[in-house]
Amino acid sequence: MEVSMNNFWRMLPKILISIAEADFVAFDVEMTGISDKLSEAAYSRNNQTRQHIYEHSKRIASTFNLFQFGFTCLTAQRDGSYSTKSFSFNVSPLLIEDTREDEFFAQDIGRNLTVSLNALKFLRREGQQLEKIFSNPVPYLSRKEIREARERLESRKTPRVLRDHQYNEDEEGLNFFSAYVFDAISTWLDDRSDDKPSDIKISIPPADSKKRASVYHKIVRTAAQNMVPFMKCRTRNYGATVLIYIEGFDEESERVKTAGDRLDASIKKQKGIGIVIEALAGGDFAHEIDPRYIIDALSSWPASMSAKDFCRLVQRKFNTTPEQRESEDASGSEYYDSEDSDAYSQGPPGFVPGDEHSPATMAASTLDDHEP
Repeated sequence: MEVSMNNFWRMLPKILISIAEADFVAFDVEMTGISDKLSEAAYSRNNQTRQHIYEHSKRIASTFNLFQFGFTCLTAQRDGSYSTKSFSFNVSPLLIEDTREDEFFAQDIGRNLTVSLNALKFLRREGQQLEKIFSNPVPYLSRKEIREARERLESRKTPRVLRDHQYNEDEEGLNFFSAYVFDAISTWLDDRSDDKPSDIKISIPPADSKKRASVYHKIVRTAAQNMVPFMKCRTRNYGATVLIYIEGFDEESERVKTAGDRLDASIKKQKGIGIVIEALAGGDFAHEIDPRYIIDALSSWPASMSAKDFCRLVQRKFNTTPEQRESEDASGSEYYDSEDSDAYSQGPPGFVPGDEHSPATMAASTLDDHEP
C-alpha cells in the first residue's frame, strides 16, 4: 500500500500494529546514489572485507539520500502459512512548511540533496521519476536532527551580544522608520485608557541583509532606552517584530515554555517516517505521536479507541512474544481489515517466527542516526 502525506496519519495506527504483530519484517530502499569514487577504487583492489563493506555502506548512507522506502510485515499463521502487509513511502528532504513556525523550523534544520549522475541515468532507464519526492511525500526527522534542534533551542535561551552596526539615518533613508518607532512609543506613553496594552509592538520592515535588519533593531533599542528605560526589548516572529515590554520573571518563563512547546509541535508534525523507523528499530516512539493527528483514524476502531489506549496497546504488543499475543483477547488485527494481505503456503528462506534477532529488526537498527 502506498503511503503519502494525504493518508499517513490515517494509516499510522495500522502500520504500527502491523509491525508490532509481525514475526519478520523485510524492507527495501531506493537511494539517490549507491557508489562513489572511493568505493569504486576499493572494489577494484578486491579487498572487500566485512569492515570495508561496512565503511562503504556507512559512507554511502551518509552521502546520498533515500527517495523510496518500503517494507513488508510477515506474520505466521497457525496452518503453517504466513500473511503479509506491505507499505511503501516516497521520501523527501523537504519538510512541511504550512506555517511560519514550520518554515523557520525547516530552515533551521538545513539539508542537502545529493544525487549521483549514474543514479539519474538508471532511474530514467527504468522509467522512474525522482520528482516523486516532491509530490506529497511523507516527511521525516532523524534522532540526530531532533537532538540538535533541542540543543539550538537551549542555546537561544542565552542572551546574545548583538553586533553594533554604525548607520546614518539621513544617508540610509531610515528617517521614516525612526519616526514610526518614536510615534509608537509616544502613543503608548500618552495612552491613559483602561485597556492600554502592556507592551509595545514594533514591526520590522523586510531587509535585504542581516546588517540592515540589525540596524532596524538597534533603532528600536535606542529609542526604548531613551524613552522607556524601565522596559526591555526582545524579538518575536523570527525577527519580524520587536516587543518592548516591562520585564517580569513569569513572563520570561512563559516565553521560554512557549518556544519549547512550539518546537515539540514542529517535531511531532515533521517526524513522519521517523516514527515508523523507531518502531522497526524497537525505539521509543509513542510520545512523539500527536493524538490530534490519529484521532480520526482511531474513531473507526471498536469503542472509538483513544490515542492513549492505542499507544498502550502498541507498547504491549512490542513487549510481548508471539505466543503471548495469540493468547490475548484483544488483538490489534481485529481493528482493521486485511484485504491487502496475501497468504502463502510457506515462509521465505530463513524465516524464523518470533525471532527477536531477525535480520529485519537488526537491519532497522542501523538506521538509528542516519538520515534517509
